[in-house]
Amino acid sequence: MRGIAVNAWLFLGVASVVLVGNASFAQGLGDGTSIVRDWSGPYVGAGVSYSKHTPTDETGILSLPSASGAELGLLLGYSWQSTNLVYGLEAVANLGNSVGTNACCETSVEKSLAVKGRVGYATGNTLFFGTLGVASDQWSLSVPNAGSASIRYTGVVLSVGAEVALTDLFSVRGEVENYNFQSRRNVTGGDVSYNTNTIRLSMVRSF
Repeated sequence: MRGIAVNAWLFLGVASVVLVGNASFAQGLGDGTSIVRDWSGPYVGAGVSYSKHTPTDETGILSLPSASGAELGLLLGYSWQSTNLVYGLEAVANLGNSVGTNACCETSVEKSLAVKGRVGYATGNTLFFGTLGVASDQWSLSVPNAGSASIRYTGVVLSVGAEVALTDLFSVRGEVENYNFQSRRNVTGGDVSYNTNTIRLSMVRSF
């Protein structure tokens, strides 16, 4: 039930971006004209993200706690456009630390990085897009009487989202991301894998 609730909030977050942005379009630029957006070129962005990191001890020995928290997100990218098709590359970094604790142990995730390809469809002043790329996280586990370890995980990230132009240079973007990270040996000698669900809201400046 908790996972369903989280996914519902993620969906509502992206939907809100589209609705708010389209309301801005209805107002145009203030001179009675509508915004017509060219999505090609470089861009940078900053915003906030909220992530839930869910680890799995593949030995079944430990019940590992999920780590969650809000982070500052930064992005840098470049897009090309051919009629309605928009495609490009971008890099994303999360600055912050998500922590989870239970009676067993403590987990934390930080220094998240991702490089992704992005493909989207532009209609009006809205860009609907999906991404696929590689990601890396610094994941830490501390177990009483067993020790602690910090390991960098790598994996695959998939996302869907929408970006809405506010002016010819600024846009607001909402995105739902899913990360799946490979298994790594942990401090107890067993393998741990984990996945992450993230909602990201960003203000983007194009050049």
